[in-house]
Amino acid sequence: MSTLKVNTITNTSGNADVTNVGKILQVVSTTKTDHFSANNVSSYTDLTGMTLNISPTSTGSKILILVNLQYGDNGNGYTGFRLLRGSTSVGFTTALDGENSSNTRDSAFGAMSESSQHTYKLSSSSYSFLDSPSTTSSTTYKLQLITWSSTTFRLNRPQSIGNARYTMGGASTISAMELAA
Repeated sequence: MSTLKVNTITNTSGNADVTNVGKILQVVSTTKTDHFSANNVSSYTDLTGMTLNISPTSTGSKILILVNLQYGDNGNGYTGFRLLRGSTSVGFTTALDGENSSNTRDSAFGAMSESSQHTYKLSSSSYSFLDSPSTTSSTTYKLQLITWSSTTFRLNRPQSIGNARYTMGGASTISAMELAA
């Protein structure tokens, strides 16, 4: 067995009070249960209903964003998403920077289907991001989407609705948790 002995422990602010470090201080969540559809979206557009506001209690707090989307599309579809804090894109990849193509897009995460047989199916896509907004003001987080070519993206339902018991709908969420630093 090991023993850890220290004289002082301080938090990231230099304060010796570490009793709240890592604790969840508040949770804000939005659940969208209705349908949203977008077709051939060539520039990032708001994903209606996937927005929330949180007012951090400290400028040192971290905000953990959790997203879960239920979606369908018209088969062989590709949709990219980005997360905005206010009007600033956060938590996105730069992996495609420098690629010589006007078709590539930096996204936070994506959703896709593999074949036209996908049109009756509901899929899930999840994403998480730990943000440091450095404010106590009300902060808005929202999702935006972009689609490839003729992709039709449908939130909370499949592309095709058949008279079959395997046709399912879903609900999508965006949540923010304030974590004490």
